[in-house]
Amino acid sequence: MPSRALVTLLALACLPAAALAQTRPRSVPIPRALAVQVKADAEDGADIAELRVEEIQAAVTMVPKDLNGDGVPELFVEGTRYCGTNCERWIYRLLPGNRYSLLYHGWGTGETVLPQRINGWPLITEYSHMSCCEGGTHLYRFDGGRYRWRSSVEAATRARGGDSVIYRVALLSAQAGQPETLLMEPVHAGDGLRLAARFDLCRRAGAALCSPPVLRLLSAHLPSGRVCVEVHAVARERRYDLSGNRWCGVTAASGGTERVLELRPSRSDWAALHYGESLEMRGPGLPGEVSLDARAALHVFVTHLADVYSLPPPAQ
Repeated sequence: MPSRALVTLLALACLPAAALAQTRPRSVPIPRALAVQVKADAEDGADIAELRVEEIQAAVTMVPKDLNGDGVPELFVEGTRYCGTNCERWIYRLLPGNRYSLLYHGWGTGETVLPQRINGWPLITEYSHMSCCEGGTHLYRFDGGRYRWRSSVEAATRARGGDSVIYRVALLSAQAGQPETLLMEPVHAGDGLRLAARFDLCRRAGAALCSPPVLRLLSAHLPSGRVCVEVHAVARERRYDLSGNRWCGVTAASGGTERVLELRPSRSDWAALHYGESLEMRGPGLPGEVSLDARAALHVFVTHLADVYSLPPPAQ
């Protein structure tokens, strides 16, 4: 069950934009020194990394906003002049000597500064537009050096108002005697199957005490006893066929009508789930093709799993 802190963070993350509207100063051009820093911080393969410094100055603007109340505004840099709906965005901190420190880098329609603060810095969210009726809200928290991801909530807007949550993936804060936990809440995967995932981060406990990530299958169609799953994940230029290393386990009662099958994929299998663009799960009580929503949730989970659990590159 999610912690009370997680419920609070997710509730804040799902607030409508109008309820969190901020009065923002007007966008202004960025100085050359900041354009140089943006280029230096660009990820390999990013469009902006291919631009000259002068082109970056023409492509992006900045909005000053004091986040921590020290009287020195942080700089919200927006790539809105060279992209569409979801744009690359950065937040920088101005340092002495006309230097800049990257606080945040992401994509979306714009950051929202939330009223809740931790250690003097507010939580922020970024909304990513997916379609006419769906989008993701991503929550970030300052860790003393940078803003780090804490949760992603994908939701669909219903015809009569309000949002219907499709999936949640979050990094739960450590509780008394318990480590931080990366959690994917159950998401519908098709034909009565739901998928969930969990990884307990035990950085301080020592590698010998760490348990591998767990993938949970929940369905009333799963048989009782030992079940093996064949998994096929397909990418554009290669096929990941994981059936040679089947995932097997013993189902257990969930307390309701569903049975639960806990699986522990290998590191390479998690990597295949991340890079695959389609996914099938074959076996007793399983749907075959896994829904797009479940694949999207798995992608988010494994993206952040890779930050704390070493995964190999995709198979060739």
